[in-house]
Amino acid sequence: MGCGIVTRLNLNAVGKVIFVAPTAGNESLRLYRRYGSNIVDGKLTVSTDGRKKYMSKEYVASMQGIVWEDEYRALLDRYHEVYVFEAENEEIVGEDRFALRKLPFAGYTIIPGATHNLHGEALERFIVQCSDLL
Repeated sequence: MGCGIVTRLNLNAVGKVIFVAPTAGNESLRLYRRYGSNIVDGKLTVSTDGRKKYMSKEYVASMQGIVWEDEYRALLDRYHEVYVFEAENEEIVGEDRFALRKLPFAGYTIIPGATHNLHGEALERFIVQCSDLL
């Protein structure tokens, strides 16, 4: 949720922001579809990589009404140096992410061969591309 948290920060002293695999779409709907309507009460879940995590009632409530494209648009209205990197073989963020490609980010790069959790050669390529931005 790092990309989402950044949308709420004061970035006045920041030179550039780099998003890696930002989420998209309506977060509440995503949680309900993935974990069931009882997620609103808090629930122990299993992530796509097999890890157990607890989605607290408070966390789920904090996601109510959030549509990520709207959050990113608001960020871009006040801060323009936002670069996005997306994994070519994204297995976690759904197809809603395609809408992000139309937003006026300073740069949008798809990392060839990468999965959501960058590793190996894809991670090395990402680090090189990030260093080019600095």
